[in-house]
Amino acid sequence: MGAARRLLALTVNGTATLLLLAAVTAWVAPAPVPAHSKDHIPINLQVLPGDIAHDDLMTVMGDFTQALGVGCQHCHVQQADDAEDGFDYVADQMEPKLVAREMMLMTQVINDELLPLAGRVDSQVTCVTCHHGQPRPRTLESVLLEKLEGEGVDAAVLEYGRLREEYYGRAVYDFGEFTLLSVARRLRKAGEDAAEQRMLELNLEHFPESYMTYSQMASGSEARGDTCAALASYAEALRLSGFSWFEKQMERLLEARGEATVE
Repeated sequence: MGAARRLLALTVNGTATLLLLAAVTAWVAPAPVPAHSKDHIPINLQVLPGDIAHDDLMTVMGDFTQALGVGCQHCHVQQADDAEDGFDYVADQMEPKLVAREMMLMTQVINDELLPLAGRVDSQVTCVTCHHGQPRPRTLESVLLEKLEGEGVDAAVLEYGRLREEYYGRAVYDFGEFTLLSVARRLRKAGEDAAEQRMLELNLEHFPESYMTYSQMASGSEARGDTCAALASYAEALRLSGFSWFEKQMERLLEARGEATVE
């Protein structure tokens, strides 16, 4: 059975990524290729071709650093200044270097076997497909939720501003309108009403014309029994979008209060 079929047989309920990693670690990699680094002949290559040209190898390394937003020290041991480039490129002590090999094998399985099985012969997965400039690929939503859980809503707001300042305009985090809406929905589900409201207010600071944010504010206010706030938010959502659905929600709330409907 081919590697792709073994992986597909194991893939259940969205666990493909972890199982892919487990499967590729069982692969037998080619033996290291001894050579002399002074001649720019690479030593200890276990995934890349042993006869890869020096310039091609540097291109691959450059792609890694750009995709993960790191430097050589992320994977290579730093040593005395009199050593070549200050790094021991042969040493395998750094865990990220070992992980990188497994990730390279994983992408080979995806590109060579899984994508063709899915009929995607014109598609290729690379490091940047997942990493987008991060050593540890994560969504902005997950980063903010972790900060909220560990340090509270004020820390999460500060973290959003810091990350936006550093990464906005790059394909690292999604600073679009919907990320904070998603965070707010999770907070409502967890019963964190004040934190939800703060995230929605933060979203309006950056997207003041977001009728969906006002809509979410309205439904949250209604759930808490604050009809006045809900009406105000629905009215703003109606003004921004023109959608009659928001007008119907206002009419429903006004009728429940025994007041006149929206004109």
